[in-house]
Amino acid sequence: MTKINKIKKVRFPSVALSFNFWGSIIIAQFSLPFNINIPQQPTAIPIPPIPITGDFNYYFSLCNVLRKQPRLEEALSACNQAINLSKKKRADLWGFRSDLLLKLGQYDQALVSSLQALEIQPKNSLALTLQCRSLLALGQPDQAISACDSALEINQNWEEFSPSLTWLSRGLAQEQKAQYSEALASFDQALKLDPQNSIVLVSSCRVLLEMEKHEPAITNCDNALKVNQNWGESSPAQAWFWRGLAFSRLAKYQQVLASCEAKKTDLETNIGVKNNCILTTRISRLESAKTSYEQATTLDPEFAVAWTYQGINLGELNEYVQAKKALETAIKIYPNNALALVNLCATLNKLGNYQEALTACESGLQQDSNWLESEPADTFIQKAQALAGLKRYEEGILAIDQALSLKPDSAIAWNTKTVILWQAQKYQEALNASEKALAADPNYFQGWFNRGSILRAMQQNQEALRAYQRAIGSDITFVPIETLGSVWTNSSAILWDLGQYPEAIAAANSAIEIDPNSVSAWFNRGLFFTGVKDYEEAVKSYQQALKLDPKAVNIWVAQGMGFFYLKRYSEALNALEEALKIDPNYLPALENRDLISRYFQGKVNK
Repeated sequence: MTKINKIKKVRFPSVALSFNFWGSIIIAQFSLPFNINIPQQPTAIPIPPIPITGDFNYYFSLCNVLRKQPRLEEALSACNQAINLSKKKRADLWGFRSDLLLKLGQYDQALVSSLQALEIQPKNSLALTLQCRSLLALGQPDQAISACDSALEINQNWEEFSPSLTWLSRGLAQEQKAQYSEALASFDQALKLDPQNSIVLVSSCRVLLEMEKHEPAITNCDNALKVNQNWGESSPAQAWFWRGLAFSRLAKYQQVLASCEAKKTDLETNIGVKNNCILTTRISRLESAKTSYEQATTLDPEFAVAWTYQGINLGELNEYVQAKKALETAIKIYPNNALALVNLCATLNKLGNYQEALTACESGLQQDSNWLESEPADTFIQKAQALAGLKRYEEGILAIDQALSLKPDSAIAWNTKTVILWQAQKYQEALNASEKALAADPNYFQGWFNRGSILRAMQQNQEALRAYQRAIGSDITFVPIETLGSVWTNSSAILWDLGQYPEAIAAANSAIEIDPNSVSAWFNRGLFFTGVKDYEEAVKSYQQALKLDPKAVNIWVAQGMGFFYLKRYSEALNALEEALKIDPNYLPALENRDLISRYFQGKVNK
């Protein structure tokens, strides 16, 4: 009888070490600094060098008409002329002037005008409110709150304005002091007086977001958009932006986990059910954020912060090409946007455009401000990844060491160093770095996964298996099912090498349960059943693998041998012929086809 070549044990390469899933995207809140010097004493309005001709009543009426249109510069000019033509001091005119200057962003002069109005009429709630708003804009929230409180206490001479404006201003000052509960109470008072006020609703949305009350925040932003009036200095674009940010934050780890755990399912015992809940919940929220940011940038194409967060959000959705476009738009509008630059660098790394990523990171590191809640360390991490992608490993190690000098306890930074050292074939140093990553975060899935892959490559199978088991027992909540399945697939190969055959088959089954589309898991399962001479199960496994990857020549050969051991010789030859259609020079297929043909011919001749 012709001897048939044994199927050679097929070894799978370890799943490539990876830096960090979800892209390590940084979320921050954008706020504008106020740093305008306040004059100590009110200054008089300069009298035009050319004598003014005209009637006071004309300019007073013109001021009123223009400021309500609003044609701010023209209204201010008319108010100035009315003030200079007036035969008596008018608190109302100074109040109108203060309001116009506030809207024009001339906060110091707005404060001067409000003080002038109060000098004329001390019990003037409008003037006190304008003083409050000016002080707020100038970054003096304590004085602003005091002025607003005085306006509410006096409660007279409001002109056409409402105390709702004062409660709003008071709330904004409290928000500036991070007194969020108090701010929310002030906004509630404003809404009692004026329920159809979008700017108050947006402000409530923003403060609720700061308080991590995401669902109520979304409700208030939705109500602001539904009411769609009295936007003041805000706009619908702002409401859409804050709504988007609320959904982005709801898509974060703790929020998604809490939502899934609140559902009465067997999440604790069924990893597949748990991860499916996490995946669908997270994607739904990210898509809602995406829609909101799109609305914000459509309404205000120059809204750099909204473009930045849209880019971050698209990166979370793995839509890297679109993320790149959004971040580039943000940088074009606001070139010193370090948050956009570091995320552009991260996005380009994901796209494999390492030279462009390096340029973006270096541009980000040249910024000395506007980091928001991101840090230079985050950019050094991305820079290191770009350099590693360019195979400039020594420079990459220097960059990651800079990140670690700024954030010595960063598990992500140590994990990045692990990967770079691995790529530089410095395996023991990579192993040492992985220990640092896990010391920083003992529950860090990616750290344990990478450690297992390094140990497996170093043929330290028992230690590798322990690392994979720790990975499975760590925080797997946001781990993609493909990656989680790979842990079980790699574990199954190690268990087989250690002679633990039932455990190897069980691990392959676990990999398939988690990721039914894993070709490697099905192939391993087939090899293991071939090894224990259960050829029926082996063939079933190979068939599943080939459904997923019909071009896998080695699996066709394995299936052919499975059919041979089942004495299904025609099917065995057909499988080997399929392998040769894919690769006519594939030696295992050629050898086994010829051997089986001779064996089959011998059987026929008998």
